[in-house]
Amino acid sequence: MSIQNNHLMVKVFTVAFVFVFNCSFGPILWPYASEILSPRGVTIVATSNMMFTSVFGSFGNLFFKYLQASGVYMLLFLIQIL
Repeated sequence: MSIQNNHLMVKVFTVAFVFVFNCSFGPILWPYASEILSPRGVTIVATSNMMFTSVFGSFGNLFFKYLQASGVYMLLFLIQIL
């Protein structure tokens, strides 16, 4: 398999993951968090979500350039574990 096809597969499966997540479990996170957390906890969750979205939105191209796709996904995996 060529490198170009490999990059295309990564893009296709990334878009597919985002689509499936947003159509299934994605919308459930906010009501679930508001039911189990205090108002302060929901504020912390929303603020951290906005911060990480801003960082990855602003520097996403650099992350993919220097870490490659596997490195970016490993970074996201480690952040989720933390």
